Amino acid sequence: MKPSQAAPIEIDIWSDVVCPFCYIGRTDYLMDVAAQAGLDQAVIREALGDAALEKEIDADSMTAQRLGIQGVPFFVVNQKYAVSGAQPISIFVQVLEKVRDEMKPVTVAGTDGDVCGPDGVC
Repeated sequence: MKPSQAAPIEIDIWSDVVCPFCYIGRTDYLMDVAAQAGLDQAVIREALGDAALEKEIDADSMTAQRLGIQGVPFFVVNQKYAVSGAQPISIFVQVLEKVRDEMKPVTVAGTDGDVCGPDGVC
């Protein structure tokens, strides 16, 4: 899905959340939303029935539960820091700078010897 296609879907799904009869987990509802966004129906139907994708989603859900995530948006950075809720950009900058500062630079030893390339040629 292209980023330009995500916005109409997000808007449509969230605009219907207040509707007590709209269930975003229904395949027919998701297919209607995808059609309105101009997405390929065959690709969407295949994705909705893909057991491997469902397994990935279940694993993500279990990870979220383990981390205590109870709402969206929620961002986990470097498997160490969490940002919950809609935060200003400055918060994300602080977290990313902290992660960057904690990273240790790589020290290369013995730079005067022969080096092998990724193709195995030395």
